[in-house]
Amino acid sequence: MNTTPSSNLAFLPLHDPRLVALGTQAEEHFASDATIALFNLRQFREVLAKRAAAKAGLADALEALQKSITECSPQPCEIQIYERRD
Repeated sequence: MNTTPSSNLAFLPLHDPRLVALGTQAEEHFASDATIALFNLRQFREVLAKRAAAKAGLADALEALQKSITECSPQPCEIQIYERRD
């Protein structure tokens, strides 16, 4: 596994080394295993969102939102469509 970030990620070590690691892993796997690449990108997005929320003072709100999302039922939601009555 390559630990040297590409030029696409060269600016990230100043912000968060986790972003560099996840971005590098996603780049390495994108052609050979898209599932792993997407998983790495999801983790990248979560780290980035947490950092942005913390910087904006919204870390507690983000944690509450994440908790409510993970507590949702794994069953698909039933969507009801109503006809418009004029």
